[in-house]
Order: sequence, then C-alpha cells, then structure tokens
Amino acid sequence: MISLKAFQKVFAELEKKLEDTKDSLPRNHEGNFQIKDVLNLSIQLWGNKLDLNSEQISSIQRFANASKTDAIVKDIYNEWSYLEESWGPWKSAKKNKFGNYVQEKVKSIMNLDLTGFTFILLAAFVFTGIGLILYLLNQRNSEKDNYVPKEYPPVVSSPPKILVLGINAKHQSIIQSLNKGRVAPSEVEELYRATEALWIGSQTDFSQSALKKKFSGENALQETEESEYDIYFVKIELTQPVPGFGADVNQMGRLDAFRELPKVSGKVEVSPRLSSSAYENTPVYSR
Repeated sequence: MISLKAFQKVFAELEKKLEDTKDSLPRNHEGNFQIKDVLNLSIQLWGNKLDLNSEQISSIQRFANASKTDAIVKDIYNEWSYLEESWGPWKSAKKNKFGNYVQEKVKSIMNLDLTGFTFILLAAFVFTGIGLILYLLNQRNSEKDNYVPKEYPPVVSSPPKILVLGINAKHQSIIQSLNKGRVAPSEVEELYRATEALWIGSQTDFSQSALKKKFSGENALQETEESEYDIYFVKIELTQPVPGFGADVNQMGRLDAFRELPKVSGKVEVSPRLSSSAYENTPVYSR
C-alpha cells in the first residue's frame, strides 16, 4: 500500500508537470483557463503516472466531462473556502484540543495548499479513481454480454504511416538521442517543444514528396555554412495510427500524440543538417 508521504511526492511531481504544460491549454476571452480543460489535462497526468492506456484515459475524461465538472469543482472549492474562513463550528473547533486535532488532521491530510490548479489536480485524482472503476466494470460487463463465438474477417494490416518532424539545430541533445534510432520515453516532452513543424502520410506520399530528398545528403551543409536557423528533419515510421499528428489538431491533442511515440515508433532516421530554406516546397505544417 502506498504511504501518504509517497503520495505527497507523486502529487508534487504532477503539480509541477501541470504548471509546466498549462500554457498549451486554450484561454477564454478574459484570458483565464477553463476548469474542464485543466481537469482533462490533470486526468491525463494521473493516467500517464498510473500507466493507463489512451482508451482508459479518454473514458475517464468523458466521465468527468459528463458530470458537469465545472460547477461541481467550483462549488466544492467555494465550500472549502467558506469552511476555512466563515463557518462558526470550524473556527470554534480550535477552542478545544480534540476539535483542534480534527481540524488540523483534515487540513493536513495531504499537506497541500488547496487552491487553484492544485485543487483541480486533487479533484482529477478522485475522478480518475472513480472513472477507472466504472471503465473496468463496463469492460467486465461487456465481455460477459459478448461471450458468443463469432467469425471475424481476416485482419488486413494497413501500411505504416511516416511521420516527419522539423527540429531546429540548436536542440542537439534530442538530435543525438534520435540518431540512436529510437524515441526515449523520458525525452518526449522535450521532443514536442523542439519540433517546429511536422507532416504525416503514407510511404507512397513520402516518396513522392520533396521530403524524401532531404534525407539523401545532397543539400547537407558544410561546417562553414552553418547558422543558428538550421534544421534537421526526423523521419519516424509509425507501427500504429496516431490521429493526433494530423494538421487540424489542438495543442493538447498534439502533446498526447507525442506521448504515444515511444510505443508506436519504429525505424527512426535523422537527416543531415540543412538550411531553414529546406522547409520550402515541402508539405509540413506548424506544430
């Protein structure tokens, strides 16, 4: 069983990740974040920490979104603030030892400052637990209902997709790592931030595009020609389809797709160092 101290450590880690990635979320006309967006991102962080798959995480997010979370989380937070500041019995509990003990225990259950994003991250933990239980129960019931032998047509595997990333040459550490022929799980978010542009398509589309020549070495720069604006193209064969790499995807969906790369990436190839003009006449689009 996980200890309270261990939970506090995990919570602090996820709180920092939430703070680091919150700028990828959209804002309303007043410049504020929407509770539902922050909650969905928080559930994603909990899901990744618990090694849940994308289907489980999406199911939990749908459960949370269907639960009028904006109103629920806001009401709970407001009630907590009222309890802290105004409720007579809570304030007067400090007058006796037992009441003070109970109050301090409630306040220090996780030794957290229950404000802002921290409170939403805590609410996301609750939704993740409940949502995962509901998902597993639904899966179990579905398996029972569908326990009938059926004949299925043979599965025809689709050809692998080709993902191409455009990365500025200043990110040498991630380029060197990719030159080893793999995408390391620990470097996914760095790869996401380093990517300027990308493209995804079939092997045929890639072969017929201008991108193919970028890996031939024909336009490789000499050391005397290098500049801070130079780029590398990275070609990654995907073993499974990942819709989050398409052109019309929001930043949250794009980041989720990058997090799937260690699981779905096959062969990785890095182009020679190229001038930024190498982007011209290619089908890449902004990250």
